[in-house]
Amino acid sequence: MQQQGCWALANLAFKNDTNQALILSEGGISAIVLAMKAHTGHLGVQERGGQALKFLGTNVEKQNALEAAS
Repeated sequence: MQQQGCWALANLAFKNDTNQALILSEGGISAIVLAMKAHTGHLGVQERGGQALKFLGTNVEKQNALEAAS
């Protein structure tokens, strides 16, 4: 379930500033980080979560939110 959630967020965030802003404003980074922390041994969660964080961390403002959540 967590893998699919991270995958969905990654797809929504990919090259879409509107979706990225919405995901950030709704605490999406914290949700992704929590999923990754809770499932450290699950490769799918780590890959999809990392992908989602990559797409969300494409500018300085988003990177600051990422750093604050971790």
